[in-house]
Amino acid sequence: FRVSSTALSLGTTREYRFNPDLSLQWTVLGGAGFGAAGSTTILPSTPTAAAIRDYHFGLTPQTMINGRLIAADRVMLDMTSRYYYVSGAGSDDSRGIERIFRGDVGATFRIYKANALGLKYTYSSRVATYGTQPAISSHEGSYSLYYTVLGSRHFGSVAF
Repeated sequence: FRVSSTALSLGTTREYRFNPDLSLQWTVLGGAGFGAAGSTTILPSTPTAAAIRDYHFGLTPQTMINGRLIAADRVMLDMTSRYYYVSGAGSDDSRGIERIFRGDVGATFRIYKANALGLKYTYSSRVATYGTQPAISSHEGSYSLYYTVLGSRHFGSVAF
């Protein structure tokens, strides 16, 4: 499934320094805009399948929370969650809604100078309802192993 939106959000970002080698960054955003969501699955071309609606668009309140724990210039633990509520307001189907959650948690380890390796787990969930049609629900998780070149000596921390 996929989700997209254009929105205006307000929020804040903060960084706390616990000691010379440990800091915590966090960001919280909340806002609303116009969004769309739906399945990427191609339904078979049968009269029954054609009648099943599997997309939605409308007014979309949304939130984003991010936390990052940075240990000196060696390790960064990162967590992000996003939530989208695609409502029926402004849509051609005011009875339908979509609830979409996407969260990830990961760790990045500096291995040499600006070179780093990371591991991340991402979980996505979608629950869609459209009036009298049965609810559509899908959930997916994935792991990622990645290599990155760091642009900042301290993983972006301004406290060091």
